[in-house]
Amino acid sequence: MDAAFEAGINFFDTADVYGGPQSPDMKKGYGVSEETVGRWLQRTGRRDDIVLATKVYQPMGLGPNDRRLSAYHLRRACKASLRRLHTRGERSPSRYRGLAPDRTVVPPCWGAQPAHRRDVMWT
Repeated sequence: MDAAFEAGINFFDTADVYGGPQSPDMKKGYGVSEETVGRWLQRTGRRDDIVLATKVYQPMGLGPNDRRLSAYHLRRACKASLRRLHTRGERSPSRYRGLAPDRTVVPPCWGAQPAHRRDVMWT
């Protein structure tokens, strides 16, 4: 990330499920990529110099509320991403995105966006 930033790259994209063991039939994610980005942000202090994006959707646990885009999972996933990325308040991700439409959520699902994250762009 240091080399990319020094080369002029300022957009970093991750997801809660990136990193760790990966397979098409994986049961859960591990948050490894967000933790790696979080450690880099802590070490460099460059949060204000980059655009940071992360995503939610894939399973992060074995339970029914550990996946997809239910209001419950969105709230928990957002808090967990903030913790792994070592970001809070003004320094949160620039973009937090659901990876895919969740046909199991009854519209308007975006009204469930956590109150403390209303400034995040949901797409």
